[in-house]
Amino acid sequence: MVITLVQFVVAILAICVGIYFTFPRTAKGNDGVREPPSGPTAIPFLGHIIGMTRRKFNYYVDLSHKTHLPILTLALPGTKMYIINSLSLIQSVQKQPRTLAFPPIEAKFANRVCGVSPEAHAICMNNVNGEDGNFGLSMDTYSALRDALSPGAGLDQMNRLMIQNVASSLDSLIPSGDKVVQIGLSAWLRDVVTFATTNSVYGPKNPFKRADIRDDFWYVHF
Repeated sequence: MVITLVQFVVAILAICVGIYFTFPRTAKGNDGVREPPSGPTAIPFLGHIIGMTRRKFNYYVDLSHKTHLPILTLALPGTKMYIINSLSLIQSVQKQPRTLAFPPIEAKFANRVCGVSPEAHAICMNNVNGEDGNFGLSMDTYSALRDALSPGAGLDQMNRLMIQNVASSLDSLIPSGDKVVQIGLSAWLRDVVTFATTNSVYGPKNPFKRADIRDDFWYVHF
């Protein structure tokens, strides 16, 4: 079966129209005076997805430079994303941990990226924002992180280990004899920082010791 360019364009337009009427609120972007201004896009509704696919994290920077708005709304299929560009607004958001909560977003992202089982998904989402008390994987994780990263012996130990790993990587660059060591600086820095920081957190069983896992991590994020 051969699909002509015209048929392809018609199909895409039909899909866009269908999505528009299926998700009218998110398609229109701004719901009212309390909604942040909509982010501009040349292609209605799908433009932001295309931009994020092409530019990844830099797409948000592009929008910030283009609009100079402290906060804006990105209308996406079935949902919305809010981009905050103002430091003062970021501080205000951080002071509203229940209303504007990051743990639910973090849990959903982890579930999708890691492809966890339904049972693991239920564990991750159980009391994810602490509305029912200080229990559940999310609350326990944040409590452990807070204790480990607070000023004290634990944090000092992690910093020492990280510095030792960086020093070891630097020592490996010392040439022997008449040999010359050549590196790609960007990739080398990425690997050194990733390994040093994760090794101080995970310890001897650090999964990021494997180069393929480090590469996959950066592929997903950037």
